[in-house]
Amino acid sequence: MSTGDITQYLLAKRKQLGKEINATFRGLNENLQSIFKTQQKSSQSCLHGLLAQQQMKTLQKAVEDHETKIENAKDLCDTFLKKAKDLSEHRKAFIGGEESEVRKEISKAQDRVIMET
Repeated sequence: MSTGDITQYLLAKRKQLGKEINATFRGLNENLQSIFKTQQKSSQSCLHGLLAQQQMKTLQKAVEDHETKIENAKDLCDTFLKKAKDLSEHRKAFIGGEESEVRKEISKAQDRVIMET
């Protein structure tokens, strides 16, 4: 083999090696892109799941707060109605007592009128 043949052989081998290296890098690049896309989809799915969980917790807290407010409003209404009933009963008792006093006074006045006549 001559020097020119060896040089051409080595150049051909070098060119072939360059092609193989480029093909390997292309394959690695495609694999890395595929892995990246898969991880990106997976992380997006996880993120959506986390967001959904946070929204559920927020909604549950809002429902609990709303139920507490409704319970407090019911308690206030019950207290108001009880106090209104108590006030009505006290008013009736007061009016009844006053009415009794007025009747006694009228009876006394009638007795005086009868005695004077």
